[in-house]
Amino acid sequence: MGEIYEAESGEGGEKFVPSVRIPVELTHTLHSLLFSICIEVAKVGPQAIPKSVKDSLRVSLAKTIIAFYEKLSDSGDGEAGTATILTPQISLQFIFDLKFIQWFHSSLSGTSDSLVLKLKNFIDPFDWDIVNPRVTSNLKRFLFENQVKNSQSSFYWISLSSSLDFTR
Repeated sequence: MGEIYEAESGEGGEKFVPSVRIPVELTHTLHSLLFSICIEVAKVGPQAIPKSVKDSLRVSLAKTIIAFYEKLSDSGDGEAGTATILTPQISLQFIFDLKFIQWFHSSLSGTSDSLVLKLKNFIDPFDWDIVNPRVTSNLKRFLFENQVKNSQSSFYWISLSSSLDFTR
């Protein structure tokens, strides 16, 4: 989770700071899950897997993760008897994770838009206006940095980066 706060100038030169921290990386659980899947696939040899199978794996993995996040958000909407209550901070982190998941394959754009809208309702609109551009730039930085760090040794980026579009 990022410790980055960005002040925004308001009318009269006043500085406003959002009440949520801006994420700079995936949640540890999601990152660990993806890395462990990559390790298992690397045991087989990613060069031996046809492109259509890798595409199918990316899409099904992303849809499973999105479904899991939908369940989490449904259980965290403050209903009586639920274990999790979504805070603005958790909602913002989930949005970061979901935007990352959408980069897996071009067919996934828009698959989690309704969930992102639902999660945005937990974030103050003023805070969202301030942090949204920064979340997008942090996501691109995270994708790029991990691709550079892992491009030589990790199936994670070798197989996923072939369909990533850094212009979005």
